[in-house]
Formats: sequence, C-alpha cells, structure tokens
Amino acid sequence: MSLTIRAVTGTVVLPSGTAVTSGEVIFKLYGTPPADSDQMATQGTIRMAITGGAISGNIIAPANYHITIISSDGSFYAFSAAVNETSPSDPLTLQAIYQASETADATVVYGLSWLGAWDASTDYVVDDAVSYGGSSYICTEAHTNKVPPNASYWDVLASKGDTGATGATGATGATGATGATGPTGATGPAGPAGADGAAGANGDTPQVFALDEPGALVDGTLCTWVAAAGSITAAAGVVVTGPTGAMTLTLNKDGVASAVLTWAPSGTTATSSGLPVTLTGGETLTAVLATSVGAANLTANFRGVLS
Repeated sequence: MSLTIRAVTGTVVLPSGTAVTSGEVIFKLYGTPPADSDQMATQGTIRMAITGGAISGNIIAPANYHITIISSDGSFYAFSAAVNETSPSDPLTLQAIYQASETADATVVYGLSWLGAWDASTDYVVDDAVSYGGSSYICTEAHTNKVPPNASYWDVLASKGDTGATGATGATGATGATGATGPTGATGPAGPAGADGAAGANGDTPQVFALDEPGALVDGTLCTWVAAAGSITAAAGVVVTGPTGAMTLTLNKDGVASAVLTWAPSGTTATSSGLPVTLTGGETLTAVLATSVGAANLTANFRGVLS
C-alpha cells in the first residue's frame, strides 16, 4: 500500500463556529493501521498542540482516525473521519476533514468516552473510560500504560461489588440409574517364568535355647532365645575356653539392644548394664558374643536369670 504524508494546518474552529484558542488535537488511528516504517504509523496516535488558535503537523493517508479536539478549558469535540492521499482536497484543515466526514454530526461526544477493557498499548486522553479488574475508571491525565487504579491518572467510576452471600443449597438431584456391569475380561496368558536368582550365602544357623538354660556361644555367632514372661535381672557366664582378652555380649529384644554383658579377661562372672529386661513372653532375644582377641575355639556358657 502506498502511503502519503499529509500536512494539516490552519485555525481550530468547531462546526458550531466556536474557536479553540489553546489545547490539543489528537489523531488516533483505528481499524487496521497501515503498515509503514514512519513513526506516525507505528505509534498509532498523533498529537498536535493548539497554539494561538491554530495547529500544524503531519498525518498519514490513507487511514481512518478518531479525532478529538480538547480545549484548555476542559471541553472537547470528537468525531471519526477517513483521510486518503487526495481526499479531502488540500489545503488539509480540520474544517476540510469535517466536511469529508459523513459521521461528524453523529459522533459528536461531550463527556465520557467509553473504550472498553484497559489496554497497555492505548494512548488515553482525559475523559477516556475503561474497565479493569471488575471496576470502571475515567482518565484524568493523558498517558500511556498507567494501570488503574493509579490515582494520578484515573478516577473510579464504579467499584467492583462485594461477593454476595452464599445462596441456599439446591435440592438434591435424582439418583442416576445404575449402569450395567460390563463383562469380565478374559484372563491373560501367564508370563514366562523368571530366571533363577543366584544362590545366597549360607547364613549362620541360630542356636535356640530356653532362656533359663545355658547355651554354647561362639565368637561372632548369632544366638537366639525364645523368652518366657518375666524379667532378666542378672546374667552369669562361665568361660570354658577362650583368649586372654575381654568378651562382650550384646543382648537384643525383638531387634532392639536391651543389655550389654562384659567379662574381664579370664573372668567367670559377667558385669551387666541395661538390666533388668522386662519380658511379656514370646519375644525373641538375640545375642552376639565378641572378643578383643579372636580365637576359633572360643566358647562360653551364658545363662539369663529369669525372675
């Protein structure tokens, strides 16, 4: 599309014959703006100051404009017009544009100009009105991209109302009909057997004794007792063969450490901590005997005294 830069000059006189001596004339593009690298085409809004009752500036054509004449006393006149490369004919003045506009009389607006939802890219002028966040606002100072309710640029027209009270619960709807049960699907084929896992290492065979009878304990070997009800109040042991170092027996009730029994070198009586251990019957007691100097043939008798 070929675009033309057209000069607009001359005095500002409203169709009523009233002269506007100072203020501003705003040409705002609407519809689909023509594509052009000129700043006026990309900017979308062209402002011309009214100085001594006259304006001077450039607009682009062909284009459609909303034109607003704002007097310094706050009154304004607005209309819409189309400007082409040659129409209206030169000299291009506001009066020529009035005469070329078929909608000039129908679009005269005094007061609020409703522009719908607020838009960050719109150039707003005084008395433009928008909606934002459920409320409506009127522009008090020309600007671009000042979000309502910025009091420097907007006054509130109508605020969003408070949330109303919760309405009464409606009647319960009828129960829907029960759908028919679908047929049972066919059983899928059995999956192939998994490969045999590697054999685990042989575990120690627990030695199981009644709590009140002695059992052979080997260094590092787990031993197990099935407890009767009562309390272990003392522990005694007799070293049969073993090293000269100390020996320690850790006693666990259902996996939790409950007592520690310690033999001095060559000692026959255990020193205990953590006793008494209270039993309700049926708990599993486990113990591991450890020595400070290992020996393959270490054995000892251990007896828990059950009260």
